[in-house]
Amino acid sequence: MIFDAYWHAAMQNSELSGENGNMARYSDGKIRNFARGAAVVASSLLPILSIVGLYFIQDELIRLGLVVAFCFICSATMAALTNAKNIEIIAATAA
Repeated sequence: MIFDAYWHAAMQNSELSGENGNMARYSDGKIRNFARGAAVVASSLLPILSIVGLYFIQDELIRLGLVVAFCFICSATMAALTNAKNIEIIAATAA
């Protein structure tokens, strides 16, 4: 798979194991850094996508639905990718 080759190249110094050398072992730090990078990318793209999406939609009901959807996506992403408390996620989503 293309993703497997890219992932293995990006995570240099991983250990290959298994009978055929088809299992890789990665350090916790590298996985944590990858997850942190994914969180930064997601947190940067969500506001941009919501602004662009709402700019092109003219129907008010659809706009309202998109606002609700983006709020849900924002809070779900923060809950999944951070260690924030529930009140912090609610406050950030409300802002």
